[in-house]
Amino acid sequence: MDRLKLIQELLCANSQTAAMTMRYLGKARKYSENDDLYMSEVHFVVEVGAMVTPTMGELAQRLNVTQGAVTQTAARLEKKGYIFRMKDAFDKRMTRIGLTEQGMLLREAHISYDHAAYSSISEDLKEFSDEDLELFLRYEKIMEEVFRKRI
Repeated sequence: MDRLKLIQELLCANSQTAAMTMRYLGKARKYSENDDLYMSEVHFVVEVGAMVTPTMGELAQRLNVTQGAVTQTAARLEKKGYIFRMKDAFDKRMTRIGLTEQGMLLREAHISYDHAAYSSISEDLKEFSDEDLELFLRYEKIMEEVFRKRI
């Protein structure tokens, strides 16, 4: 097959995978009796727990989203009881975020969920060696840069 046709097919397959990934991430899931949460909300909680009371700006940078998106997600999660927001002790212009006890439990549950999901996916990809997976990862990073240059 000619190289340009192969690249076209690769980009098409990548686009279909990205669309399916977005469908998967965009589906609300039941994490508690009262709450359906989107994967982006749960990942928000996981990231907050990985940092020590991050600022909204730090979290936006870590999640690669706008500060407005962080503010909206924080408001939803605070209302649901997973996080709390507080003004920075030294700079009242900054808002810091922390996890409530409910948020810590959600974080631990999701980390366990991720571990099980990664194990299952590892089984689905058992025909590929670790070296193959490293090559796929390298490809994804290169493609991210290719498209970043074009935006």
